[in-house]
Amino acid sequence: MYDVWNEIVPYIAELYIEKEEIGQNPRVTGTFISPNTNCGPMMSLVHACMDPTRFRPNFSTAVPETTSVSQMAQGDCVRDSLEPRLPSGLRTDVEYVQGLDSIQSFRDRESPEHVGSYGLDFTASPSHCNSPLFQSSEHDVEDVEESESVDVSGSDSDGENEQRGVHQNLENHQPFDASGNLSYAPRGLKFFCNLGNIDDDEHLTDESELERIVTFSEENNNIRMHMRFESKQQLSRAIRLWSINNNREFRVVESKRNTWVAKCKSAFERSFTTAADSSEPPCDWCVRAVKKKTHGLWQITKWVNDHNCLGELISNSNASLTSSIIARHIVHSIEDDPGYKVKSIVSDVKEVLKVDVSYKKAWYGRCKAIELVFGSWDANFADLPRYVDALMKSNHGTVIRWLHHSDSTDHVKTFKYVFWAFGPAIDAFHMCRPVICVDGTHLRGEYKGKLLVAVTQDANNRIIPIAYAIVDKETISSWSWFMEQFRYNVARDRCPICVISDRHHGIIHSMTHFDYWQEPLAFHRFCLRHVRSNLMTHFKGLHLRRLCWAMGRARQLRKWRAFKREFRSTFPDAWTYLSNIEIEKWCLTHDGDHRWGILTTNISESWNNVLRGARHLPIRACIDLTFHRTVELFKKRTEEARHCRNPFPPKIWRKFKNSDQKAGSHRVVEFDFSSGVYKVVTGRRVDGKGGNTQTVKYFEKTCSCGKWQCYRLPCSHVLAVFRHRKDNLGSLVDPQFTKRRWAVQYSGKFTPMPHRDTWLQPDWELQADRSKYVARWAGRVRARRIRNEMDERDPEEPRRCTNCHQSGHNRRNCPNLRA
Repeated sequence: MYDVWNEIVPYIAELYIEKEEIGQNPRVTGTFISPNTNCGPMMSLVHACMDPTRFRPNFSTAVPETTSVSQMAQGDCVRDSLEPRLPSGLRTDVEYVQGLDSIQSFRDRESPEHVGSYGLDFTASPSHCNSPLFQSSEHDVEDVEESESVDVSGSDSDGENEQRGVHQNLENHQPFDASGNLSYAPRGLKFFCNLGNIDDDEHLTDESELERIVTFSEENNNIRMHMRFESKQQLSRAIRLWSINNNREFRVVESKRNTWVAKCKSAFERSFTTAADSSEPPCDWCVRAVKKKTHGLWQITKWVNDHNCLGELISNSNASLTSSIIARHIVHSIEDDPGYKVKSIVSDVKEVLKVDVSYKKAWYGRCKAIELVFGSWDANFADLPRYVDALMKSNHGTVIRWLHHSDSTDHVKTFKYVFWAFGPAIDAFHMCRPVICVDGTHLRGEYKGKLLVAVTQDANNRIIPIAYAIVDKETISSWSWFMEQFRYNVARDRCPICVISDRHHGIIHSMTHFDYWQEPLAFHRFCLRHVRSNLMTHFKGLHLRRLCWAMGRARQLRKWRAFKREFRSTFPDAWTYLSNIEIEKWCLTHDGDHRWGILTTNISESWNNVLRGARHLPIRACIDLTFHRTVELFKKRTEEARHCRNPFPPKIWRKFKNSDQKAGSHRVVEFDFSSGVYKVVTGRRVDGKGGNTQTVKYFEKTCSCGKWQCYRLPCSHVLAVFRHRKDNLGSLVDPQFTKRRWAVQYSGKFTPMPHRDTWLQPDWELQADRSKYVARWAGRVRARRIRNEMDERDPEEPRRCTNCHQSGHNRRNCPNLRA
């Protein structure tokens, strides 16, 4: 067959071959296999083409004048001069048969003397081939009267007329199908019997046998004729990507249930051009696709592969790039990082697709990508019971607690509150300092609610998240429920615990009306920044702001009294306002050393900023993200603790070295060695400061500067006494700040979640509270906190490094970071 293809004038066609078992073994003579007598003419053609001595154009092909058609069929093997005629029932496109005229001229030019037989032309054969080509059968399509013979002994013209008559006579004997169409159905190729007409698509029983299936692939986005798509959305997305790559725009002119047609946008814009431009031909680009009934897929029936216009794009933006296309483009990035920033989306789209995209379109693309990855809010609520059940079973010690609305039933419950804490984080809290910071932040998705968090600090002064909760809003009821769940499921019997928060009335109510949060079991302290912020809402003044902060952070009673006298004399009304707040709630000097020197709730605010991307996600995805963020945090801190080579964790070791450098300039005066009372005179500095006297009670672990008992870390005065006594350094540092405690805090193990197909379905269902859904208006939702006076920096305060909090340099050239 390939030799036939190469020897005939090149043309486009499709070849269909079916393997068939032959009843009798053919006799092999040299390289030629004789066909079976029962084989149809197509099989005879195949066997004839396998002979290497068949007809070539440069050979002599004279036909004996006394030879008839029947004699040729029963004589020696006839060599073929093929006429590639297409059966009338075979489906083909117009361009596939454009070379038939050239093939006919090739036949007339190269083989002037031929005999046509049922769509095949045969010439005389050499005498060395003695096997019959075919024999007549009552079942064959080419059944004709064997008594008729053709006499070609006359003149050339008569011979041609006789030959043409036989050819037409044989064509007239081709069978007809049920619809009256001529169909070529040779015996042995059964699937050729029901090919139908060119435009007949609906009567085909198995198209996989008739045409090569070309299905769209998003990897290469190569669109071609007859390509199939699973849905109209996939078709539209593929055309849009193709248009973006070619820097063209299109417009959909027809979009129906079974038809989709689009044309170049310039064809519609040309009507608004000037008369000089009207002479330009319209763009021919067009695509048409229909939904086939035979296979239910969308298939392109008309496709122009290129534009013949300059396009109407003025800027580098392209209307074909929609938010849905952007969502498909960034879906993998959202899977890796749900907090994927919009400005990163804009830059990535510009780099990959070479198109400028607005911030608004990128924002909506991000929202759609989040829904593609994590699902809708309703689906998340329905899937949440199975998820939390699998989470508790896979991670030992994990706590999940529910509170449903009163209208819930035994089988269908309406969501109200959910509290969760991971087992390794609970174990780590019991090894940390007994101080927690609680705070709430807004959810930014379609569901109106608040995310409550409780965090603490590890031995390296780093944040450890302990517990979370999602509630409808911050109220007395929600905060009371959260603090109750924290006490019974996380804190348990650990006492005392210091709780640092803002002055929200819900938190204050919980700390004052429940016995398990009252002193001495627990102590409530206020965030100094929030106290100052509340003061500044009523009174203005930069000096007032400084005095309030100085009073709150003062560690020595003499300094606090000095700031108080200045504050009361300068701002009497503001002092009256501050007098209504318990002094032990916001001042370190009256704290009783319960807050371990932590002045603000910055650690909870910082963790809320870490979860900023999670607050846009549906509820199940939000819980899942907190799980993976905690796992990532534990993994990172475990590696840091394992590779630490210092006696203390890095931050504690840095503070210790700074204090040790200052201790070298101090002078120690011993008063009582047995009781450990010493006087320490600080060294004089270049700026004139220094020369102060501090009293150190070594065995009572107190210093008149207040740092040792407040932070549980030795100050420079204590280290100077340590050098004088030559004592053991380990007794000076609280066990909370040792390297061993740091490693134990992150010794908990997390286990990956099993596949969702293995999640068990509980005997109840969860649904969302429909009244909590909010309709977002157009535009981007604010994700960051609105800046207020708390974020303003004192202009006279020197800038400090964000790494070591020292002045004179920044984070980029920090010497402590390089060390």
